[in-house]
Amino acid sequence: MRSISESRLGTWQRILVEGPSRRDASELMGRTECNRVVNFEAPTKLKDKLVGKLVDVRITEVMHYSLKGSLV
Repeated sequence: MRSISESRLGTWQRILVEGPSRRDASELMGRTECNRVVNFEAPTKLKDKLVGKLVDVRITEVMHYSLKGSLV
């Protein structure tokens, strides 16, 4: 599974935003089309508006069970 996650590094992924990250409330959490968890930072005033929406995120880091990204 790690090789699948590593193949996403540096790519743009469409994410369905589910809500705040479980480990870091300053980040949002969503899932890719292939169900990989992605945590990413978003401007505070946009966080509530993004939940339930599809957003584009660039994958910047591969973690053990998830990916980290930055909002496009």
